[in-house]
Amino acid sequence: MADAGARPVEGDTASEKTREVETSNSSTRTLTPRESDERQEKKSSEEKPIEPEIESERPTEKATVQSSAISANESHNDVSKQPDVDDDVDEKADIEGGPPTGSPPVFDEAEENFKPKTITFWLVILSNFVAMFLVALDRTIIATAIPRITDEFQSLGDIGWYGSAYMLTTAASQLVFGRIYKFYSLRGAFLGSILIFEIGSLICGVAPSSPVLIAGRAIAGVGSAGIFTGAMMVMIPMIPLHKRPMFQGIFGMVFGLASVIGPLVGGGFTSNVTWRWCFYINLPIGGVAFVFLFFMLKAPRRQPQEPATLFQHFKRLDPLGTLFFVPSVVSLLLALEWGGSEYAWNDGRIIALFVVFGVAFMAFAAVQVFMPKTATVPVRIIKQRTMLAGAFFMLFLAGSMMLAVYYLPIWFQAVQGANPVNSGIYTIPLVLSIVVSSIISGGATQKIGYYVPSMILCPCIMSVGLGLMSTFQPGISSGHWIGYQFLTGFGLGFGMQTVGLAVQAVLPKEDVSTGVSISFFAQQLGAAIFVSVGQSILSNLLVSELSGIPGLSAQAIVNTGATNLHTVVPAQFLDVVVRAYNYACTRIFLAGMGLSLATLICALFMEWKNIKKNKKQQRAKQRASQLRPGDMGAIRRIKCGEERPACSRCTSTGRACDGYDKGLPVRPRDSDALVPQALLIRVLSESQNPRLLRPLVADIDGTHTERVYFHRFRRMAEAGLSNHVTNLTSFWSRIATQLSHSDDAVKHAIVALGSAHHMYQTAPPRGGETPPRELEIFTIQQYGTAMSKLSSYAHVPMKDRITVTLLCCVSFVCIESLRNNWRPALTHLSNGLRIIESLPMSKLNELRDAVPAHASADSSEDVLSMDYILRLFATWEISCALFAENFKPVIAIKLYEGRELDDTLLDEFKTIADAHRAIVQYTRDVFALVWLTKEQQGDDEFWARPVPHRQHKILMERGNHLTGLFQRFMERPQAPASGTKEHHSICLDMLHYKCARLICQTLHQKPHQRQQSPDVVAQHAELVSLAALLHQGLVAKQRETGAMPRSFTLDIGIIPPLYFILVTCQDPVIQGKALGVLRNYPQRENLWDGNFVRNLLVTVENVSYGPVHPLKDVPHSLAFGKGIPALYEKLQELRINVEGGD
Repeated sequence: MADAGARPVEGDTASEKTREVETSNSSTRTLTPRESDERQEKKSSEEKPIEPEIESERPTEKATVQSSAISANESHNDVSKQPDVDDDVDEKADIEGGPPTGSPPVFDEAEENFKPKTITFWLVILSNFVAMFLVALDRTIIATAIPRITDEFQSLGDIGWYGSAYMLTTAASQLVFGRIYKFYSLRGAFLGSILIFEIGSLICGVAPSSPVLIAGRAIAGVGSAGIFTGAMMVMIPMIPLHKRPMFQGIFGMVFGLASVIGPLVGGGFTSNVTWRWCFYINLPIGGVAFVFLFFMLKAPRRQPQEPATLFQHFKRLDPLGTLFFVPSVVSLLLALEWGGSEYAWNDGRIIALFVVFGVAFMAFAAVQVFMPKTATVPVRIIKQRTMLAGAFFMLFLAGSMMLAVYYLPIWFQAVQGANPVNSGIYTIPLVLSIVVSSIISGGATQKIGYYVPSMILCPCIMSVGLGLMSTFQPGISSGHWIGYQFLTGFGLGFGMQTVGLAVQAVLPKEDVSTGVSISFFAQQLGAAIFVSVGQSILSNLLVSELSGIPGLSAQAIVNTGATNLHTVVPAQFLDVVVRAYNYACTRIFLAGMGLSLATLICALFMEWKNIKKNKKQQRAKQRASQLRPGDMGAIRRIKCGEERPACSRCTSTGRACDGYDKGLPVRPRDSDALVPQALLIRVLSESQNPRLLRPLVADIDGTHTERVYFHRFRRMAEAGLSNHVTNLTSFWSRIATQLSHSDDAVKHAIVALGSAHHMYQTAPPRGGETPPRELEIFTIQQYGTAMSKLSSYAHVPMKDRITVTLLCCVSFVCIESLRNNWRPALTHLSNGLRIIESLPMSKLNELRDAVPAHASADSSEDVLSMDYILRLFATWEISCALFAENFKPVIAIKLYEGRELDDTLLDEFKTIADAHRAIVQYTRDVFALVWLTKEQQGDDEFWARPVPHRQHKILMERGNHLTGLFQRFMERPQAPASGTKEHHSICLDMLHYKCARLICQTLHQKPHQRQQSPDVVAQHAELVSLAALLHQGLVAKQRETGAMPRSFTLDIGIIPPLYFILVTCQDPVIQGKALGVLRNYPQRENLWDGNFVRNLLVTVENVSYGPVHPLKDVPHSLAFGKGIPALYEKLQELRINVEGGD
């Protein structure tokens, strides 16, 4: 086994190459040494450290694997909660790569889908913009067509409904579509929305009567609500966040352009063709967009969801909340539509509508608060600072925009005497300035990485423009009103779609659709409210200015409207009426300026989030591109000097070494790493598996790259398997290859293992902020596919033991491929935990009983134990949470989404499993509380200030109760005997529990109290003593057996509590003991994650025995957050020099 571990990865001799080619049932060709040298020369200039077979395949074939387990939002929004004020702070925020408020980033789907050089990409984007243009146009296009419609249908009483029916259904269904896009297919929902909009437009175009037209407008409004949100959601998986501002700017330009030119287009159709073309125009243009999207829009990757009943699907859409929300919105909009026009504001009907709105809206708010799981607008989203400020920003911006867009044509018609068409033409300066500033805003935001400057510039410039427009006079020159319009539109374009970008930057991916729908709802609500406010200002001021003039009826002038003003009003009164209209319109523009200033206040409350890839990522990517892959047969994993080469290729050819980054840590060459996974497949040979009864196949199905790494797995594991499998040829052909051919989940798991091993052994490790390499992306894709396949097995009765293989294989892949990358590791661990926890207890018991029965008695029983796998997941989840810079315990945090912690306490621990489950859940709860505290307070360190959280008391009570249960459990006669594996396991549980309880306790204290509290110091000492006890048990076991037992490799879990003590403890004696335990850790190279432990111990030894620069000499894989510098400062201050022992 040791020889196999020292053997080069790729054989150095021709016989080894021949043996690799002559494998049974394998069609994968391996390069000869000469071909390998030539290929390495060609590859030395390439940027990516990819195996030659992959490079040769890339021009023609790309492995695109749809992974449900890994989504773009996991890489979407992992951002710091503090405002980013410089690029150094930005290095802590991985906006495109992960959770956040959401989840941590692993693989950015948008980076893969962003293909601006392809026609498909631009056709999808163009079709998306066309759909958005049509629904925005439909809001205002009917304004100039209403007189002709009323003349044809003789329906003067229905004038208000032609516009309001569209607005009512749009606003009422806007938030519902936020839920639809969250839970269901983006592609299906978006195409369905376009189809509904087209059907509504068709009904409007062919309407034989006014009621049918109103019904068509209502149906089109429902479709437009889905398009508003969907158009934004379509861009998210196609365009990376740092490249999205320009597209968002174009998006805003399209929206503003359509809103402004709507009356002009409607007037043109009405005057030259027929008003029905205001709706017919949507059919051919929207139909073409629908066809392109139908064939070219791909559904983004989604998290696998459990099967749901029809009632559960219905419940997801928040039916109770919708029942209150729709009447509240309808009542409000009807009151605003009718008030002051159809009925007086003090009319009983208007008052009743406002009362219904208030009551229904309060009921809706109560539903959102008390039923958070199905809430349309979750409280945690609307309480988010950027989300709340952004919603009011859109409310006020839409109001000021509509006051300008709606009443500027009225000013032209009433004051300048323009007809409807010309009044629309005169607003072209407003349109052009919106176009120009939207593009400038998008480009500037993309360049600097911040969207807040555009949001501040928007109201500043717009308020100046609206203020100047408030100085309009009847005789004003065209140069003045053109310039004032340009200023107003120029400011408006800067802020049109910045809120949508902010929502995508601060919310996790699963909440983006909700945030986008809220912003659009605020926009529509602001337009409806302030158009009505403007109408009231106009009517009241006209009545006020014209009252008391003999022979002139002020109310008649108001009812006449601006269009026919110059033909209806007698000549002797025309000048007075024009001046009254001018005064009223300029006061409306002044109100718009006030709304712009309110918009500025909202902009100042926005969080500063940098959406660019941070500089650290860019530098790391640049450095990675300069590193050459080196020799595949390298013996040493560090850079070797040319005068003493240590690579087999360098030795044989005399060439200079391609080199490695000397700053990166040493990685072990362990070909036995894949042996346990291969042994798992052996279980299948002893089970009655129907998949093995099918005809034999020569090779697995799949791409060339998948076949390469499938056989790499075989090559690297076959040496170690010789001790466990008598006939390797039969094993691979009849078991591994045959099973993988008929079961994609097994195939993808094995391929992921092979590619992960290649990446781990030959490529430099990456830090948490470095962009994923191409090979790592491939590994993650394979892993995600296997996980998604496995999740579908969890609810299907299994007659064989495929689940055993997948659980074990994938659980090792998730850590083997992403070692030292804590946030991605947490994501994968959570995926595995979800699947394991979703299995019924009967299935889990079956797995516990089945696996060891087929394991080799000498070395693999512990590795194959399902209890071992579960404990591995739990221990590593806790360890990763301690080290992750911005961790979010995905499962535990669900406790805080609207419900209290479960305070049900057990009476006793009957088994070790009871104790283990209790400690794991308690530790997760503590980490969830820590994360929530960081989110609320924005602390850089989770022990920086007291926690005023209501859940803290519950956790403290649970912790005290658990202490008593553990003590009674260990005093029982049937308790595990000292030195046994069970006793060791329960001690490890106790160590993690006490560490979590100490964290929970210190969270409630002020910093100076933590330093002086004797109780805290005593608990630190207790933690070190328990860790030392575990350490001594390991030493004893090693002396008995001569080797480290596999079951004790979980003692990597000792490291995080001791690290916590070294960083936070104020007692030098306790710190010295903790350091001693770390220094004398036995058989460190044989630990399961030997690389991490070795690097940590090397760091501790260097710090304890001599001065070490805190960053220069710290291994790259351990430079996480502020942990190592803090450790360095503590140890340098105390100048500890421990000679050994505890």
